[in-house]
Amino acid sequence: TAVYLGALNTLNIDSNGWDKLWKGLGLILLIYGGLLMIGGASGSHSVWQPLNIISTSNAGNTKTSSGLIFTKVNNLAELEQQLAQTSQPVMLDLYADWCVECKRMEITTFQDPNTIQALKNTLTLQLDMSANTQQHKDIFFVFVTLFVIYAFSNFPTFREILIKSMLLWTRKRM
Repeated sequence: TAVYLGALNTLNIDSNGWDKLWKGLGLILLIYGGLLMIGGASGSHSVWQPLNIISTSNAGNTKTSSGLIFTKVNNLAELEQQLAQTSQPVMLDLYADWCVECKRMEITTFQDPNTIQALKNTLTLQLDMSANTQQHKDIFFVFVTLFVIYAFSNFPTFREILIKSMLLWTRKRM
């Protein structure tokens, strides 16, 4: 795009304003593209702050994560064990490396001081679903069904139908 906009072309002395505008925009895009390439080669995943990983890696060990700290669980058995051992409210984060929203929430929501304050007395668990195994799909189905039941809790008949359907499905699957 930068080359198409004339970033590398020379301007004549009598060039009009549009030529200068397109060349300027092309130069900006050329520089931004270069920064994206440097950031990507350095391991950055952010298009808005491509060099952020370089500045944070230069800070050494002085930078500590001030975000939520999750207890990792790998399967349903570990999840049930964690739930049995606590009397606190629990927040379960279903995480995957390929999930764009999961990456965004790592940077924004889970670093937000209001979120950290609101969840300070909560057991925060994180289930890594990156492998997308059948067990992960089953867990996801159960939690989505529970969410729908909760969302429609004002409709008792619908809730009962969903609960019975989920129990039948879980008995067949697990």
